[in-house]
Amino acid sequence: DNLLPDFTALENINLAGLSGGNNLEISKSKAKNLLRKVGLLNRSDHYPSELSGGEKQRISIARALINDPQIILADEPTGSLDLGTAKGVFELLKSQINPNRLIIFATHNRFFANKSDCLLEIVSGNIKLLMTQSKNHDFNHLKIHSQYSICEGAVKIDDLKDLSKSNKIKSLGLCDTSNLCGALEFAEKISKSGTQPIIGTQINFKFADTVGLLPLFALNKDGYKRIIELSSLSYLNNDQLSDPHLNFDELLNKNNGVAIFSGTAHGLFGELFNKGKFSEIKNLYSKLISNFQDRFYIEIQRHGDLNERGFEKFNLGLSLELEVPIIATNEVFYLDKDMYEAHDALICIKDKTYINEKNRLKFTDQHYLKNNAEMTELFSDI
Repeated sequence: DNLLPDFTALENINLAGLSGGNNLEISKSKAKNLLRKVGLLNRSDHYPSELSGGEKQRISIARALINDPQIILADEPTGSLDLGTAKGVFELLKSQINPNRLIIFATHNRFFANKSDCLLEIVSGNIKLLMTQSKNHDFNHLKIHSQYSICEGAVKIDDLKDLSKSNKIKSLGLCDTSNLCGALEFAEKISKSGTQPIIGTQINFKFADTVGLLPLFALNKDGYKRIIELSSLSYLNNDQLSDPHLNFDELLNKNNGVAIFSGTAHGLFGELFNKGKFSEIKNLYSKLISNFQDRFYIEIQRHGDLNERGFEKFNLGLSLELEVPIIATNEVFYLDKDMYEAHDALICIKDKTYINEKNRLKFTDQHYLKNNAEMTELFSDI
């Protein structure tokens, strides 16, 4: 109530227009149009005390817009609002940006800051550019598990090729577990559909007494040769009774042209997290930063799997502390959500368990190939 004079919504906007030098008729016409634009035309005769917090903020936005300013400073406009209402106010503000108008959104809320086009951090008068936001919001799946991920992946490359072509998907990444058997077929067929193929794999690495998967991706020809070499060594350097794996230090020897992700809640770092070895994870991340530099990414996923949320929170903290970029992925085991039960049975075959067993590895039904809208909404707060 203190932000707006004690006049009706229409009068509040009209007064702002008059103060900007508009004559009465022009100002009144603009005020009505702005009330319609902010979705409050039916509240034109209501006083501030009769409006909700979100409605007051929308009136304030209309007052700011009526004189067509080049710069608007919005100082904590969503501060006391619930998240749903705050999102609406934020999107309304963003919709008013144009080539001739800059909107500065001052906030302590990281959710809204990270959805801005440019993020500045101001501390004790010092300004630091943290990021500029890409206008391209297309999501690229990098964690596809084809039928070559034995008893794990159920994505047929032919089906993936057809889907890529019909949906005009820009790029897809193969990340089969413990082999690159499908790499050539994937590259040839996916590229013919007009989609850029990205070749990767997941390999088991051992640190101390813990073994788990880490995703590796080829950035060029040298990187492709290296991940083939690592995949082969994971078999050749072990006896026939052990699962294919390599010592963690093997990652640090030669990695030109290779990108590495921190992996899932079921991977190497996820297993270390579950054992409470937090300082060990931080030290290993630091080693990867030193060796891979800007080719190491902290991975976050949101399937609703066991320990996923806690692992994400931990990783986001390390991302800020160590200044490592994050990458959001979806572990894709099948194309359609209705394939969940069949895939669950496949996991049971792999682990020699039964569907009705309680203490077994069980994924959620969120491991299908989600579309761009689904993935954008899933990570909208990051």
